Parts: sequence; structure tokens; C-alpha cells
Amino acid sequence: MGNSGIICHSGIIKSIDNQHIIVTVLSQAACVSCHAKGACSAADIQEKEIEITKWQGEYTQGERVEIISNNSQGFRAVFLAYVLPLILMVTELVIGSIATDNEVITAIGALIILCAYYFMLYLFRQNVMKSMKFELRKSAKLNQYE
Repeated sequence: MGNSGIICHSGIIKSIDNQHIIVTVLSQAACVSCHAKGACSAADIQEKEIEITKWQGEYTQGERVEIISNNSQGFRAVFLAYVLPLILMVTELVIGSIATDNEVITAIGALIILCAYYFMLYLFRQNVMKSMKFELRKSAKLNQYE
């Protein structure tokens, strides 16, 4: 994460074909190195897969690489995944509470809007993925997962 404006994650190439490279990245919570992580449910490590559709150079399966993107893409992903659904849900809660005195109907409406939003995001995931550009480069770290 050295450069300002750049997001960099280390990973291992899981698979390669002519159209895409799948890279496995370990996503760690900030508290994963805490000495109390065994007693805390907040510490977690997740394995995520990132699909790269454009790259330069030769890569092999199992090779350690770095995935690079810019901060604006990270902010866009956070906005689409968290901020926009929160805005939609809060707006529905406000409008629902003004329009009706029934809190159950208002809450169900907010959940329906949230489910519909994530379903639409799922349906248009290919368009979202096309707008997200990741670069791939050989890793300088030789012992990332060892």
C-alpha cells in the first residue's frame, strides 16, 4: 500500500485461460494481528477471488502476483456495496414512517428495497465488473503466504 492513491493486494494465481486470470487474495481484518483475536469474533481472514481480464506478460498458475487498482475504484465499490443501500433503506424508513403509522410495514418495505437493490446489483454485476479495472504485476514479495 505504499503509493498514495493506489490500492495493492498480494495474491496467488488460481487459474489461467485465454480470457481471464483468477487471483486468490487473502483479505484480513485490521485486528487479525491482535493478541486477543482468539477470543474475539471480529478478527477474520477471508479468501477472495479477483478476475483479471486484461494483462500483459506471462503468468503461471500458483505464481505470486500483486493486484493494483486506484482509490477511486475502492471508494466506488464501498459506495455501491454499503453507502447507496444505506441511503435507500433510510429514505424508505423516513418516507414509510411519514406515510404510515405501521412500523412493521415500514421495516418490511425497507428490507424489500434492500433485497431488490442487491438483486439488481447482482444482475448488473458484469457491467460493474467491466468498469472496475485491475492491473496485474509480478510480486516483489516471495514469501507472502508462507
